[in-house]
Amino acid sequence: MIPERSSQADSVRIMTAFAENWARETVVLLQAEKSLPEDINLDKLVKNYRESLLINNIEKDFVEKNLDTMVTMEQVETYYNHNKDLFLITDPLVKCWIAKVPEKAKNLEKFFKIWKRKKKKEVQQYCNQYADLGLIEEDTWNYLSELKLYFPSKLLDKVKFQKGKVFQDNYNNSEYFVYIFDVIKAGEESPLNMVKGKIVKLILHQRKQQLVLEFKESLYERELKNNKVEFYVNE
Repeated sequence: MIPERSSQADSVRIMTAFAENWARETVVLLQAEKSLPEDINLDKLVKNYRESLLINNIEKDFVEKNLDTMVTMEQVETYYNHNKDLFLITDPLVKCWIAKVPEKAKNLEKFFKIWKRKKKKEVQQYCNQYADLGLIEEDTWNYLSELKLYFPSKLLDKVKFQKGKVFQDNYNNSEYFVYIFDVIKAGEESPLNMVKGKIVKLILHQRKQQLVLEFKESLYERELKNNKVEFYVNE
């Protein structure tokens, strides 16, 4: 506890601090014992907690050594198809392009034409050069609540996030462009690729529960077979 070559003053200071900390904790402990309600069986609580720790430890050790953590895409799809009601979205999902360009940028009319024609390469090049915001990922699902943050409130009613919607409008010296490729409304099923990670965790959790159940049952059956378990009935 005391480092080598400590001076006598340092040693005394360390020992005093240690003793005072112990005394503070002990004072609290003694007061806690005095304040313990009469209807609380502390020994029973400690016993139950100890048993829970022991059981949890052996279960955890068994699971770590025996759990199959490989989950195939086929298993994910099967789980998804049998539990679609678990994956209904509450926040609509949107696949879209969004751009915000200063109104003084060059060739805005030409840009809107290539925008409507979905010429992604040209749109991306223009955005890289002029846009303050360029979200050009038509294959990515975005939450509607997050997309709305890109727009001033006065434009939201005009945008109308509907499939096939193409939009351009000016606000506060900027031109806003929107192209809506697809929409999944609230209450509909979430795309599989968005919930794949969650499904994998659910599958592994089910495997873990089943593994623990089988482990406990096998231990019980073994001890029962070896006459290590006996039942007594008081008459």
